[in-house]
Amino acid sequence: MTGNQYSVLIVDDNPDTLKIIGTFLQKEGYAIRFAQNGYAATESAVLEPPDLILLDVSMPGIDGYETCRRIRSIEKLAPIPIIFITAEKKGAESMLEGFKAGAVDYIEKPVESTVIAARVQLHISLLQARRELEERNKELEAINDWKTRLLSILGHDLRNPIAGFLGLTEVILKDFDAFPKETLQEYIQELHKAALNTEAILENVLSWARLSKQSIVKPVSFSVHNLIMDVFDQMATLARQKNITLNMPSMEDAFAYADPEMTETIIRNFIANGIKFTPKGGTIQVNWTDQGALLEISVIDTGIGMNLEKHQCLFTTKIQSERGTEGEKGSGLGLIICKELAEKMGGSVGAESTEGKGSRFWLRLPKKSL
Repeated sequence: MTGNQYSVLIVDDNPDTLKIIGTFLQKEGYAIRFAQNGYAATESAVLEPPDLILLDVSMPGIDGYETCRRIRSIEKLAPIPIIFITAEKKGAESMLEGFKAGAVDYIEKPVESTVIAARVQLHISLLQARRELEERNKELEAINDWKTRLLSILGHDLRNPIAGFLGLTEVILKDFDAFPKETLQEYIQELHKAALNTEAILENVLSWARLSKQSIVKPVSFSVHNLIMDVFDQMATLARQKNITLNMPSMEDAFAYADPEMTETIIRNFIANGIKFTPKGGTIQVNWTDQGALLEISVIDTGIGMNLEKHQCLFTTKIQSERGTEGEKGSGLGLIICKELAEKMGGSVGAESTEGKGSRFWLRLPKKSL
């Protein structure tokens, strides 16, 4: 393994030692920095943490042991492997003191290039393995978060409306002839509204399931105008229930190079989100602008907006599903799915919002093949 992206901080009060070790490790591909005392070493590590530290034991001021302890006491520096370099033959007691201070290894002077290379490579390999393990643990934690969220959806968000369907239909069937027409119509409207909300939750769960199976992106060049019109047709009933106007200004058509089905899912989620958080009689507008190599599609609503805390949690598992202006429910998966789909297509998503004044959600996609 070559040094390449790995950096080594060499700490020694002897300029000749710094030069010898530094020159050799640079040839091995490591990025090298120097410090000639413990104070400078600690300051350098804090400003820019290295991947590994080679630390001389005997230095004026604070010695290597104390320097090591100080570095280990700083949380962000604690994981950095520190190898002591010593000019003296160390007995078991001295070596034990070094390991207690936080060192991971010892190298004796005069240093040999092969020994330096082997020890540095060993501890960089261990560092790399630890980082990979930490990343894997993060992935497993994310999977567990998804499982918890999915179980919550299945056990609560879907179970509750289904229980409501059963209860309301049971009441209607039991005393159907006794209900006035107006009451029956009101019940049916409630059932229809609940069915639409449940369908939206199921669509998000299915989209998430498709993502978990590593769905293949099938990019083509497509008309943004036509895609938006198709989404408007799909969302018309939901918008009509709240008397919300879906508007697309008259503008020149544009073309994106992406997966039309994934793009449609994102825009549909943005519009559904806008409908959910926009009071009756509001407006949702969709337009697009040229961003050089990218095309930006915006969904702008006149809804309730959000504060900074909620805005910072968008597109993450930290965001919790909230009820809309008419009590609409959701799964909390929609925006997370939008982010993952956009990134699969080589694009990105984002949002701007002002509490009490509405939000703008945007999707940026390539205009041509990458």
